[in-house]
Amino acid sequence: MKKSKLIITFLISCLFITALNLSLSTPSEPHPANAMWIEPSTIQFYTNTTSVGYRFNVTVWINLTSNPTGVCGGWQFKMYYDPTYLNATRAGYTGGTPYAPGTTPGKSEFFNNVSTLPLSPYFGPDYVQVGESWMGIGDMRHVPGYGSLAWVEFEIIAEPSPGEEITVTLDISSGHHPPTSDTYALDGDGNEISLTVYDATYKFTSSEAPPPPPPPPPPPPPAGATIYVDPPEIIDPTMQPSSTFEINITILNVTDLKICEFNMSYNPNIIGWMDIGTYKVENITPTVMMILNDEAGYIWMKLTYPTSINALTPTPIVKITFHVEAYGATPLDLHNTQLLNSEEQPIEHTAQDGFFATLIRDIAITNITPHESWVYQGWTLNISVTVKNKGDVNETFSVALYYDNTLIENLTVTDLPPNNETTLIFEWNTQNVTPCCNYSISAEASKVPYETNLSDNQLIDGKVKVRILGDINGDDKVDIKDVYEIASAYGSYPTHPRWNRYADLDRNLRVDVKDVFIVAKNFGQTCSA
Repeated sequence: MKKSKLIITFLISCLFITALNLSLSTPSEPHPANAMWIEPSTIQFYTNTTSVGYRFNVTVWINLTSNPTGVCGGWQFKMYYDPTYLNATRAGYTGGTPYAPGTTPGKSEFFNNVSTLPLSPYFGPDYVQVGESWMGIGDMRHVPGYGSLAWVEFEIIAEPSPGEEITVTLDISSGHHPPTSDTYALDGDGNEISLTVYDATYKFTSSEAPPPPPPPPPPPPPAGATIYVDPPEIIDPTMQPSSTFEINITILNVTDLKICEFNMSYNPNIIGWMDIGTYKVENITPTVMMILNDEAGYIWMKLTYPTSINALTPTPIVKITFHVEAYGATPLDLHNTQLLNSEEQPIEHTAQDGFFATLIRDIAITNITPHESWVYQGWTLNISVTVKNKGDVNETFSVALYYDNTLIENLTVTDLPPNNETTLIFEWNTQNVTPCCNYSISAEASKVPYETNLSDNQLIDGKVKVRILGDINGDDKVDIKDVYEIASAYGSYPTHPRWNRYADLDRNLRVDVKDVFIVAKNFGQTCSA
């Protein structure tokens, strides 16, 4: 009897501790009732601290005020996600233990004093669904009040590329649409309680610097009123840090211009402004307001002309001199532009950006190595080609291998870092290659954008002789000498003292009657015939 009392006292104590712990739980991001939401609302990870396979939890909360029945009899949510990037691995009620097959799911904190019907979470291909209902015994959950409902565990299964960010919505709001609702709370009569539902956002951001932005396509010929950067592109690998260059802000097809305003942004790690001046237009000099922020990387200007001007041909209005700070590339982003006429009415126009790059892009073929100096017709010969990125940015390009002027194979190199090299293995199938010839082997790397040195994109290195199958001694004919070579190696295999791999004509790692048959079949063939 004492033992039973002790067990009961212990269980009551555990229940009291659990209830006490649950009562201390408060939302980190509370929402006014009636609401259901996910915490945290933003989940942020970075590739330098988090990798694929990492798992994290989110918690769904609810806050209710009074409703016609004054109680809540159940709740449910259906949380959608993108299975390309995340996988829902587990889920469970916040007032119970983590769910596992064959175990009792427990109950939510929100229903901690209510007898509920335990429901196992359901995992769909791109969602997880969790719900809880009053069992029909005792009281329902009285409102108002808030509490946590359930947690969901996700595993990260994909990471962003350098310079990119993966964004996934953990979506419980899409299922909140009567009459086929999947996210809701029920009142005492089983009717849905009106809720405001809040989703969460998962972000996985690359900590690696993105590759330099690609240059924009050349702008089309201006049509209508235009303000643009001139020249639109400056790409010069010889412009080292401390070099300078100039651009103009130019207008075209503009009439009755009284005020011109623009903001131009750039990467201050690559370039910095040195000097700014304005041009007279129709012998009229504007008054100027400027904000120059080289640390943030922008130039804001407002030009006001005493009398309105016209520019029906390309007309520069501002000259900006930049100083090159470092190798790289940056857009010259012309935005927040405004053209006003003499009545200070907006002039409809387009704005066109510029682009600056000072970097070396250079791919080189540095070595070609055939794995054999000769090969039988019909055999496959491996050929190694070494390529190097002699430029300043990661490069993706193709390499083509030729015998004489005939293509052997095309392979792709992806994201080869600067000052790095890699070796490609090409397979030359000589089945349809004419024997008795010495073929020159060459390789050519495709040109990457803005590559100026193309002299090292191609290399011719070495020759490979293609022999008649069975010409073992290489005298350009199949005769009794070759029969003798086969006979001498007959029955041998690798590590055998009489092994001759050139007598293994069918390349099955043994010299047998099949090889003898090949020599006999080609007996008498000669390169001079």
